[in-house]
Amino acid sequence: MRMSFGLTRTLGAAVALTGIVALATAAIVFLSLDALGVAADQRNTGRSCSAISMLPHAMLDQETGFRGYLITGNDDNLEPYRRGVDDLPT
Repeated sequence: MRMSFGLTRTLGAAVALTGIVALATAAIVFLSLDALGVAADQRNTGRSCSAISMLPHAMLDQETGFRGYLITGNDDNLEPYRRGVDDLPT
């Protein structure tokens, strides 16, 4: 015997299958966006850590240049100071 589904059942199954596929796709997109957000946060944290790690070196250059200028009074000794100002992270 041949089993036949009615038109209503066939259309209902097609609509249900389309809904299931749409929900699965939405879940995948949501999880991907969440992973992208986490990655973006980590990337920004890496930039901040990199900028913070440059801070002591730049400050030391400024201190060295300023101290050299105070001791000698020579403008050429301010070069490390100027380099330290340029290297400071903004």
